[in-house]
Amino acid sequence: GRYSTRGLVEKYGVTWDTVRYWIKKGILTPERALPKSNFCFQLTHEVEQLIQAALARKRTSRRPTQHHHHHLHSR
Repeated sequence: GRYSTRGLVEKYGVTWDTVRYWIKKGILTPERALPKSNFCFQLTHEVEQLIQAALARKRTSRRPTQHHHHHLHSR
């Protein structure tokens, strides 16, 4: 189907910046629905797969880092 930027943000739970990044990376190709209207995006099966792969990469790359706390022992 066709989605607006807002629709993609809501569908995938991402930020507007993520949608812009996907456009920059060529995952999404913006189309204009009508002159002077917002972008819309055609979600084909291939595009859905690319988005799911991008979301999976984002989840695995955002692992919380282990911080080692050094405690000072008072005497």
